[in-house]
Amino acid sequence: MLLIAAALLWIVGLLLFSQVTENSDDFARWTNWIFLINAVGIAVLATLIAGNLIRLIRDHRRQVPGSRLETRVVTLLVVLAIAPLVVVYGFSVEFINRGIDEWFNVDVEQGLGNALELSQTALDLETRDSVAALQAMARELDSPEARADLATQVGRLQRERGARELTIFGPNNQIIATSAEDPEAAVPPQPSE
Repeated sequence: MLLIAAALLWIVGLLLFSQVTENSDDFARWTNWIFLINAVGIAVLATLIAGNLIRLIRDHRRQVPGSRLETRVVTLLVVLAIAPLVVVYGFSVEFINRGIDEWFNVDVEQGLGNALELSQTALDLETRDSVAALQAMARELDSPEARADLATQVGRLQRERGARELTIFGPNNQIIATSAEDPEAAVPPQPSE
């Protein structure tokens, strides 16, 4: 009866495990139960094996007829059962370790290099777009009509283009006209070389 109970527990544990592998949320919820069922199953089997080994040793010491033959048969069965289990276990552990290594063997350096290259390309593209927009604004402000009321034109372009600040510098870095989102902002900084 104990053996049947252990077998049923293991079957329930395997069924639970097969269900939770399909849904990771269930796995977190059922992990403790699966562990408990397997622990109880192992304890029951260990108890059965220990009881039978004690009975076998006791019969062998009392020299019960057939106990030597039973000892040889049990030894042979244990060797025949353990040898394939050890081979399968070793193969499984090696397969899982290599499989996991291959699944997660991502060349981080190459990934970072690709990300840096992509960022640099995006930055270059954004810079080109900004330079093109600035050149278009400069051409617009270069007309005689725009020069007549430069401060108004700079304010209009700043609002239309969505710029935070637009400043025109003349010779010797002198500010000719400026417009900013925040009218209380300080004087714009001088451009670098």
